[in-house]
Amino acid sequence: IMTGATDGMYADNNGGSLTINALGTVIGETGYGIEARNRVGTTDLTITSNAAIGSNSGIFAVNQGSGALTVISTGTATGTTFNGIFAYSSINSTDLTVNAVDTIGNVDGVDAVNQGNGALSITSTGTATGIDFNGIDASNSANGTDLIVNAVDTVGNINGIDADNQGTGALTISSTGTATGTTSYGINADNSANGTSLSVTAANATGGIDGINVLQEGTEAASVTTTGTVSGGTGNAITAVTTGSAINVNNSGTLESGAGFALEAIGGVTQLTNSGTINGRVLLSAFDDVIVNNGLFNATLNSDFGAGNDLFTNEGTVLVGGNIAFNS
Repeated sequence: IMTGATDGMYADNNGGSLTINALGTVIGETGYGIEARNRVGTTDLTITSNAAIGSNSGIFAVNQGSGALTVISTGTATGTTFNGIFAYSSINSTDLTVNAVDTIGNVDGVDAVNQGNGALSITSTGTATGIDFNGIDASNSANGTDLIVNAVDTVGNINGIDADNQGTGALTISSTGTATGTTSYGINADNSANGTSLSVTAANATGGIDGINVLQEGTEAASVTTTGTVSGGTGNAITAVTTGSAINVNNSGTLESGAGFALEAIGGVTQLTNSGTINGRVLLSAFDDVIVNNGLFNATLNSDFGAGNDLFTNEGTVLVGGNIAFNS
Protein backbone atom coordinates (compact mmCIF):
# COMPACT_ATOMS: atom_id res chain seq x y z
CA ILE A 1 0.00 0.00 0.00
CA MET A 2 1.28 3.44 -0.96
CA THR A 3 -0.20 6.39 0.94
CA GLY A 4 0.47 10.08 0.43
CA ALA A 5 -0.65 13.01 2.56
CA THR A 6 -1.81 14.70 -0.67
CA ASP A 7 -1.58 12.28 -3.62
CA GLY A 8 -0.73 8.62 -3.43
CA MET A 9 1.29 9.01 -6.66
CA TYR A 10 2.04 12.22 -8.55
CA ALA A 11 3.72 12.51 -11.93
CA ASP A 12 4.21 15.66 -14.05
CA ASN A 13 5.85 14.96 -17.40
CA ASN A 14 7.44 17.60 -19.65
CA GLY A 15 9.10 15.39 -22.25
CA GLY A 16 8.50 12.10 -24.03
CA SER A 17 5.93 9.58 -22.84
CA LEU A 18 4.73 8.91 -19.31
CA THR A 19 3.89 5.41 -18.04
CA ILE A 20 2.65 4.60 -14.54
CA ASN A 21 2.25 1.06 -13.20
CA ALA A 22 0.66 0.89 -9.74
CA LEU A 23 0.33 -2.77 -8.82
CA GLY A 24 -0.89 -2.37 -5.26
CA THR A 25 -3.27 0.02 -3.48
CA VAL A 26 -2.55 3.73 -3.82
CA ILE A 27 -4.18 6.22 -1.44
CA GLY A 28 -4.20 10.02 -1.60
CA GLU A 29 -5.41 11.30 1.76
CA THR A 30 -6.32 14.87 0.68
CA GLY A 31 -5.76 14.76 -3.10
CA TYR A 32 -5.79 12.01 -5.71
CA GLY A 33 -4.94 8.36 -5.53
CA ILE A 34 -2.98 8.82 -8.77
CA GLU A 35 -2.45 12.22 -10.37
CA ALA A 36 -0.69 12.26 -13.75
CA ARG A 37 -0.18 15.20 -16.10
CA ASN A 38 1.40 15.15 -19.55
CA ARG A 39 2.39 18.64 -20.62
CA VAL A 40 2.56 20.17 -24.12
CA GLY A 41 5.48 18.69 -26.05
CA THR A 42 5.05 15.20 -24.65
CA THR A 43 3.53 12.12 -26.31
CA ASP A 44 1.58 9.23 -24.71
CA LEU A 45 0.25 8.94 -21.17
CA THR A 46 -0.50 5.43 -19.87
CA ILE A 47 -1.71 4.53 -16.39
CA THR A 48 -2.23 0.99 -15.10
CA SER A 49 -3.68 0.77 -11.61
CA ASN A 50 -5.01 -1.90 -9.29
CA ALA A 51 -6.80 0.01 -6.52
CA ALA A 52 -6.69 3.81 -6.32
CA ILE A 53 -8.42 5.82 -3.61
CA GLY A 54 -8.41 9.61 -3.47
CA SER A 55 -10.06 12.26 -1.36
CA ASN A 56 -10.64 14.06 -4.67
CA SER A 57 -10.57 11.40 -7.42
CA GLY A 58 -9.18 7.89 -7.48
CA ILE A 59 -7.34 8.50 -10.77
CA PHE A 60 -6.85 11.96 -12.30
CA ALA A 61 -5.21 11.98 -15.74
CA VAL A 62 -4.66 14.96 -18.06
CA ASN A 63 -2.93 14.60 -21.42
CA GLN A 64 -1.75 17.69 -23.28
CA GLY A 65 0.70 15.67 -25.31
CA SER A 66 0.48 14.65 -28.96
CA GLY A 67 -0.20 10.98 -28.24
CA ALA A 68 -2.87 8.83 -26.66
CA LEU A 69 -4.20 8.72 -23.12
CA THR A 70 -4.88 5.23 -21.74
CA VAL A 71 -6.18 4.45 -18.26
CA ILE A 72 -6.43 0.81 -17.14
CA SER A 73 -7.91 0.11 -13.73
CA THR A 74 -8.06 -3.57 -12.79
CA GLY A 75 -9.54 -3.17 -9.32
CA THR A 76 -11.60 -0.35 -7.81
CA ALA A 77 -11.01 3.36 -8.37
CA THR A 78 -12.68 5.50 -5.70
CA GLY A 79 -13.04 9.28 -5.52
CA THR A 80 -14.56 10.49 -2.29
CA THR A 81 -15.29 14.06 -3.45
CA PHE A 82 -15.18 13.93 -7.25
CA ASN A 83 -14.73 10.97 -9.63
CA GLY A 84 -13.58 7.39 -9.50
CA ILE A 85 -11.65 8.10 -12.72
CA PHE A 86 -11.26 11.46 -14.44
CA ALA A 87 -9.51 11.42 -17.82
CA TYR A 88 -8.99 14.43 -20.10
CA SER A 89 -7.30 14.67 -23.50
CA SER A 90 -6.53 18.08 -24.95
CA ILE A 91 -6.83 19.23 -28.55
CA ASN A 92 -3.19 18.19 -29.14
CA SER A 93 -3.92 14.55 -28.33
CA THR A 94 -5.23 11.50 -30.17
CA ASP A 95 -7.28 8.65 -28.64
CA LEU A 96 -8.63 8.49 -25.11
CA THR A 97 -9.23 5.00 -23.72
CA VAL A 98 -10.49 3.99 -20.28
CA ASN A 99 -10.70 0.31 -19.28
CA ALA A 100 -12.00 -0.16 -15.77
CA VAL A 101 -13.57 -2.74 -13.49
CA ASP A 102 -15.32 -0.99 -10.58
CA THR A 103 -15.43 2.79 -10.17
CA ILE A 104 -17.09 4.86 -7.46
CA GLY A 105 -17.23 8.65 -7.44
CA ASN A 106 -19.20 11.19 -5.48
CA VAL A 107 -19.75 12.95 -8.83
CA ASP A 108 -19.18 10.38 -11.61
CA GLY A 109 -17.86 6.85 -11.58
CA VAL A 110 -15.99 7.55 -14.82
CA ASP A 111 -15.72 11.04 -16.30
CA ALA A 112 -13.91 11.09 -19.65
CA VAL A 113 -13.54 14.21 -21.79
CA ASN A 114 -11.90 13.94 -25.20
CA GLN A 115 -10.82 17.12 -26.95
CA GLY A 116 -8.33 15.17 -29.06
CA ASN A 117 -8.55 14.18 -32.71
CA GLY A 118 -9.11 10.47 -32.08
CA ALA A 119 -11.76 8.22 -30.58
CA LEU A 120 -13.09 8.09 -27.05
CA SER A 121 -13.58 4.54 -25.76
CA ILE A 122 -14.77 3.51 -22.30
CA THR A 123 -15.08 -0.10 -21.13
CA SER A 124 -16.44 -0.85 -17.67
CA THR A 125 -16.61 -4.53 -16.76
CA GLY A 126 -17.87 -4.12 -13.19
CA THR A 127 -20.07 -1.41 -11.69
CA ALA A 128 -19.63 2.29 -12.39
CA THR A 129 -21.29 4.39 -9.69
CA GLY A 130 -21.80 8.15 -9.69
CA ILE A 131 -23.40 9.07 -6.38
CA ASP A 132 -24.49 12.60 -7.35
CA PHE A 133 -24.28 12.56 -11.16
CA ASN A 134 -23.55 9.75 -13.65
CA GLY A 135 -22.19 6.24 -13.53
CA ILE A 136 -20.33 6.98 -16.78
CA ASP A 137 -20.04 10.46 -18.27
CA ALA A 138 -18.47 10.47 -21.75
CA SER A 139 -17.95 13.63 -23.79
CA ASN A 140 -16.37 13.68 -27.26
CA SER A 141 -15.63 17.08 -28.81
CA ALA A 142 -16.06 18.13 -32.44
CA ASN A 143 -12.34 17.45 -32.87
CA GLY A 144 -12.88 13.75 -32.09
CA THR A 145 -14.15 10.78 -34.08
CA ASP A 146 -16.05 7.82 -32.58
CA LEU A 147 -17.48 7.54 -29.08
CA ILE A 148 -17.79 3.99 -27.74
CA VAL A 149 -19.11 2.91 -24.34
CA ASN A 150 -19.17 -0.77 -23.27
CA ALA A 151 -20.52 -1.28 -19.78
CA VAL A 152 -22.00 -3.89 -17.50
CA ASP A 153 -23.71 -2.17 -14.54
CA THR A 154 -23.96 1.60 -14.21
CA VAL A 155 -25.67 3.60 -11.47
CA GLY A 156 -26.08 7.36 -11.31
CA ASN A 157 -28.26 9.80 -9.43
CA ILE A 158 -28.86 11.51 -12.80
CA ASN A 159 -27.94 9.00 -15.54
CA GLY A 160 -26.48 5.53 -15.55
CA ILE A 161 -24.67 6.35 -18.83
CA ASP A 162 -24.47 9.85 -20.29
CA ALA A 163 -22.75 9.96 -23.70
CA ASP A 164 -22.43 13.14 -25.78
CA ASN A 165 -20.75 12.78 -29.17
CA GLN A 166 -19.87 15.97 -30.99
CA GLY A 167 -17.29 14.07 -33.05
CA THR A 168 -17.32 13.05 -36.69
CA GLY A 169 -17.86 9.34 -36.12
CA ALA A 170 -20.40 6.96 -34.64
CA LEU A 171 -21.84 6.84 -31.15
CA THR A 172 -22.08 3.25 -29.91
CA ILE A 173 -23.29 2.13 -26.49
CA SER A 174 -23.52 -1.45 -25.22
CA SER A 175 -24.89 -2.09 -21.74
CA THR A 176 -25.03 -5.77 -20.78
CA GLY A 177 -26.14 -5.39 -17.16
CA THR A 178 -28.39 -2.75 -15.62
CA ALA A 179 -28.18 0.99 -16.33
CA THR A 180 -29.92 3.05 -13.65
CA GLY A 181 -30.48 6.81 -13.67
CA THR A 182 -32.45 7.68 -10.56
CA THR A 183 -33.71 11.12 -11.59
CA SER A 184 -33.24 11.13 -15.39
CA TYR A 185 -32.19 8.33 -17.76
CA GLY A 186 -30.75 4.86 -17.50
CA ILE A 187 -28.97 5.62 -20.78
CA ASN A 188 -28.77 9.07 -22.34
CA ALA A 189 -27.21 9.22 -25.83
CA ASP A 190 -26.75 12.42 -27.84
CA ASN A 191 -25.17 12.36 -31.30
CA SER A 192 -24.59 15.75 -32.92
CA ALA A 193 -24.95 16.75 -36.56
CA ASN A 194 -21.21 16.08 -37.00
CA GLY A 195 -21.71 12.40 -36.23
CA THR A 196 -22.76 9.38 -38.26
CA SER A 197 -24.73 6.45 -36.77
CA LEU A 198 -26.11 6.06 -33.27
CA SER A 199 -26.50 2.59 -31.76
CA VAL A 200 -27.67 1.60 -28.28
CA THR A 201 -27.80 -2.05 -27.21
CA ALA A 202 -29.10 -2.56 -23.70
CA ALA A 203 -30.18 -5.31 -21.36
CA ASN A 204 -31.87 -3.63 -18.39
CA ALA A 205 -32.33 0.13 -18.13
CA THR A 206 -34.42 2.22 -15.80
CA GLY A 207 -34.72 5.97 -15.34
CA GLY A 208 -36.64 8.51 -13.32
CA ILE A 209 -37.75 9.97 -16.65
CA ASP A 210 -36.91 7.49 -19.44
CA GLY A 211 -35.20 4.13 -19.41
CA ILE A 212 -33.37 5.05 -22.64
CA ASN A 213 -33.23 8.51 -24.19
CA VAL A 214 -31.73 8.97 -27.66
CA LEU A 215 -31.18 12.16 -29.68
CA GLN A 216 -29.77 11.54 -33.15
CA GLU A 217 -28.80 14.56 -35.23
CA GLY A 218 -26.20 12.60 -37.18
CA THR A 219 -26.31 11.53 -40.81
CA GLU A 220 -27.26 7.86 -40.35
CA ALA A 221 -29.91 5.81 -38.57
CA ALA A 222 -30.57 5.57 -34.86
CA SER A 223 -30.78 1.97 -33.63
CA VAL A 224 -31.99 0.79 -30.22
CA THR A 225 -31.87 -2.91 -29.30
CA THR A 226 -33.23 -4.10 -25.96
CA THR A 227 -32.93 -7.59 -24.48
CA GLY A 228 -33.96 -7.10 -20.84
CA THR A 229 -36.42 -4.88 -18.99
CA VAL A 230 -36.46 -1.20 -19.92
CA SER A 231 -38.73 1.00 -17.82
CA GLY A 232 -39.51 4.68 -17.61
CA GLY A 233 -40.71 6.76 -14.69
CA THR A 234 -42.42 10.04 -15.48
CA GLY A 235 -41.57 9.56 -19.17
CA ASN A 236 -41.11 6.62 -21.53
CA ALA A 237 -39.36 3.30 -21.61
CA ILE A 238 -37.61 4.49 -24.81
CA THR A 239 -37.54 7.98 -26.32
CA ALA A 240 -35.87 8.23 -29.74
CA VAL A 241 -35.73 11.58 -31.52
CA THR A 242 -33.98 12.24 -34.81
CA THR A 243 -33.73 15.15 -37.24
CA GLY A 244 -34.80 13.04 -40.22
CA SER A 245 -32.75 9.88 -39.79
CA ALA A 246 -34.51 6.52 -39.60
CA ILE A 247 -35.26 4.94 -36.22
CA ASN A 248 -34.93 1.17 -35.76
CA VAL A 249 -36.07 -0.38 -32.48
CA ASN A 250 -35.72 -4.12 -31.83
CA ASN A 251 -37.11 -5.42 -28.55
CA SER A 252 -36.71 -8.99 -27.34
CA GLY A 253 -37.09 -8.04 -23.69
CA THR A 254 -39.81 -6.08 -21.91
CA LEU A 255 -40.70 -2.42 -22.41
CA GLU A 256 -42.56 -0.88 -19.46
CA SER A 257 -44.03 2.48 -20.39
CA GLY A 258 -44.21 4.14 -17.00
CA ALA A 259 -46.33 7.30 -17.09
CA GLY A 260 -45.64 7.86 -20.79
CA PHE A 261 -45.09 5.50 -23.72
CA ALA A 262 -43.32 2.20 -24.17
CA LEU A 263 -41.81 3.87 -27.24
CA GLU A 264 -41.91 7.48 -28.37
CA ALA A 265 -40.16 7.81 -31.73
CA ILE A 266 -40.15 11.25 -33.33
CA GLY A 267 -38.48 12.77 -36.39
CA GLY A 268 -37.85 9.86 -38.76
CA VAL A 269 -39.44 6.80 -40.30
CA THR A 270 -39.62 4.14 -37.60
CA GLN A 271 -39.47 0.37 -37.66
CA LEU A 272 -40.43 -1.31 -34.40
CA THR A 273 -39.85 -5.06 -34.19
CA ASN A 274 -41.07 -6.76 -31.03
CA SER A 275 -40.31 -10.38 -30.19
CA GLY A 276 -40.60 -9.77 -26.46
CA THR A 277 -43.21 -7.87 -24.46
CA ILE A 278 -44.51 -4.33 -24.77
CA ASN A 279 -46.57 -3.12 -21.83
CA GLY A 280 -48.04 0.25 -22.72
CA ARG A 281 -48.60 2.42 -25.76
CA VAL A 282 -46.62 3.70 -28.71
CA LEU A 283 -46.25 7.19 -30.18
CA LEU A 284 -44.77 7.62 -33.67
CA SER A 285 -44.63 10.57 -36.06
CA ALA A 286 -45.93 11.29 -39.57
CA PHE A 287 -43.99 8.76 -41.65
CA ASP A 288 -44.63 5.39 -43.29
CA ASP A 289 -43.80 3.48 -40.14
CA VAL A 290 -43.64 -0.31 -39.75
CA ILE A 291 -44.57 -2.24 -36.61
CA VAL A 292 -43.94 -5.99 -36.51
CA ASN A 293 -45.20 -7.82 -33.44
CA ASN A 294 -43.92 -11.36 -32.99
CA GLY A 295 -44.31 -11.28 -29.21
CA LEU A 296 -46.83 -9.77 -26.79
CA PHE A 297 -48.17 -6.26 -27.24
CA ASN A 298 -50.17 -5.54 -24.08
CA ALA A 299 -51.85 -2.30 -25.17
CA THR A 300 -52.80 0.12 -22.42
CA LEU A 301 -54.31 3.53 -23.27
CA ASN A 302 -54.21 4.79 -26.87
CA SER A 303 -51.32 4.36 -29.29
CA ASP A 304 -50.76 6.92 -32.04
CA PHE A 305 -48.78 5.83 -35.08
CA GLY A 306 -48.98 9.28 -36.69
CA ALA A 307 -49.94 10.19 -40.22
CA GLY A 308 -48.55 8.25 -43.19
CA ASN A 309 -49.06 4.80 -44.63
CA ASP A 310 -48.28 2.81 -41.51
CA LEU A 311 -48.10 -0.99 -41.54
CA PHE A 312 -48.85 -3.11 -38.44
CA THR A 313 -48.07 -6.80 -38.86
CA ASN A 314 -49.08 -9.07 -36.00
CA GLU A 315 -47.76 -12.62 -35.79
CA GLY A 316 -47.85 -12.66 -32.00
CA THR A 317 -50.43 -11.56 -29.45
CA VAL A 318 -52.12 -8.20 -29.00
CA LEU A 319 -54.03 -7.73 -25.75
CA VAL A 320 -56.42 -4.80 -25.57
CA GLY A 321 -58.04 -3.89 -22.27
CA GLY A 322 -61.10 -1.64 -22.52
CA ASN A 323 -61.70 1.00 -25.18
CA ILE A 324 -58.20 1.28 -26.69
CA ALA A 325 -57.46 2.96 -30.01
CA PHE A 326 -54.63 2.53 -32.51
CA ASN A 327 -54.61 5.87 -34.32
CA SER A 328 -52.87 6.67 -37.55
